[in-house]
Amino acid sequence: MGFWEVWSVLMEQRVWLIAVLVLGSLVTLSLLALYPRKYVSNTMVLPPQQSQAGISPMLSQLGALAGLSGLGSGSFKSSDELYVAFMKTRRVQDAIISRHSLMKVYEVSSIEAARRTLVKAVTIGLDKKSGLVSIEVADLDAKRAADMANSYVDTLRTLLGEIAVTEAQQRRVFLEEQVRKTKESLTNADNRFRDFQVRYGFQLSEALAEGGLRESTEVRARLAAVGVQLQTMSRFVTEQNPEYQRLQAEQSALARRLGHLERGLGSTDKQRPDLSAVDAYREVKLQEALLEAYIRQLEVAKLDESKESPLLQQVDVAVPSEHPSRPTRLLIASLGIFLTASLAVLAAFGVGLLQRRRRARHLAA
Repeated sequence: MGFWEVWSVLMEQRVWLIAVLVLGSLVTLSLLALYPRKYVSNTMVLPPQQSQAGISPMLSQLGALAGLSGLGSGSFKSSDELYVAFMKTRRVQDAIISRHSLMKVYEVSSIEAARRTLVKAVTIGLDKKSGLVSIEVADLDAKRAADMANSYVDTLRTLLGEIAVTEAQQRRVFLEEQVRKTKESLTNADNRFRDFQVRYGFQLSEALAEGGLRESTEVRARLAAVGVQLQTMSRFVTEQNPEYQRLQAEQSALARRLGHLERGLGSTDKQRPDLSAVDAYREVKLQEALLEAYIRQLEVAKLDESKESPLLQQVDVAVPSEHPSRPTRLLIASLGIFLTASLAVLAAFGVGLLQRRRRARHLAA
């Protein structure tokens, strides 16, 4: 069937063609009037930049603990995807919902329903080339959309302030706890040693007390250093990481060596009180050495933390959009015109062909 024949059929059914076009236009206009038009606001964020100073410089200052790192700084550099994931957590979502009363805005009765609606309204993405994170919020109210986008930044800042994310923060938190525990152990060891002195009333031989202490202290210090590394690595790598497995094997070997050394250094209280007192003295010296090492490490961690970039930098602050962005009137109108015209042509052409076939059968009869 040629063009002119198709045109002839359409002209014969121009009433159908016009009727469908009018009806489709009315539907399109109704959609333009009733479909909610949303305002979109976005903000750009520069995530925290991880410190390039790894744990190796910290260990290099500790004598007996040196040489244990063997780790490049890249092993601890977390990906920027971490901060994107933070903003998608339930904790952040619930904070946004509560802050802007979104259960009432979305007209839902449960927090789960509000989360689902919020997820559809928010787009969080990472530009891997620039390292910037984009937060885009769509809402029926322009000001609320901008406020919600900025709230994501504020909420993430609060979250990052409550948890240790960077390597230096991880080390500082871990080492502060080790310093506290070592101080307690030192106090207990010192009290035990003084108790032996009061109970048995003798003076220790310096040579006897120092015998074997240096090697035991060195092994304990090296074991503590490996523990720091494993504690830090566990936040950024899995247990299948080859370097993590190597450190675990080294930790086990050091623990066995320490057990062997300490089993040969003393006896029980009942059998040899003098040797038990020597063991108590060695424990005091060991805890003093560990406390000194942990304090030096803690100072390095605090210095590294102070050198890190600000936790979160907001490059562009979200502002209310002046015009609706989603969906555009032009898009709805274009789709409506295309669908209406297509349906009108198909309807008119179908009716025309049906009528021509009926006339052909009637003439043949």
